[in-house]
Amino acid sequence: MPQPPWVIPTRSDCLCVFVRDLPAGCLGFAIRTVAFIHSALRADGVVVRLDERLNSQDNSLQYAPVFLFHADDGQNYTLVSGTATSPASFEVGQHVQVLYRKGKPDGAAINSFWELWLFSLMLAFMGVVHGIISGVFLLIERKLDRRSQSSLFPHALRG
Repeated sequence: MPQPPWVIPTRSDCLCVFVRDLPAGCLGFAIRTVAFIHSALRADGVVVRLDERLNSQDNSLQYAPVFLFHADDGQNYTLVSGTATSPASFEVGQHVQVLYRKGKPDGAAINSFWELWLFSLMLAFMGVVHGIISGVFLLIERKLDRRSQSSLFPHALRG
């Protein structure tokens, strides 16, 4: 009988995708961040205000720094950080070092651990959690497979 053109994955197959793809994504973002740090131009900046953002999960307020810096093209740029925290990680008037790619100052970031590494760390954490869950499901699935095989073929185990 011919096989259908599709294959229905098991739960462990689906979870293994997370175990493989999340670490790969984390590694990719980590490499990108390291390359950005090493190749970026540096500028002095200042936090000019804090934008409030509502965290939809717990309805709390988080604060994203808005920073101003002078790029090598002679222009001043004001950007909002992609990372918001509660309490605020920066204060208005605080001087910060800004990293940006030559010719792309609109992609600047404040040179701080959380600003640069938060996304990679979140992916790494999700990968570890999914890895543990996948491992548990694989163990359960193997145990169930062994039980079903031993009940179908009891003479195979006796030798």
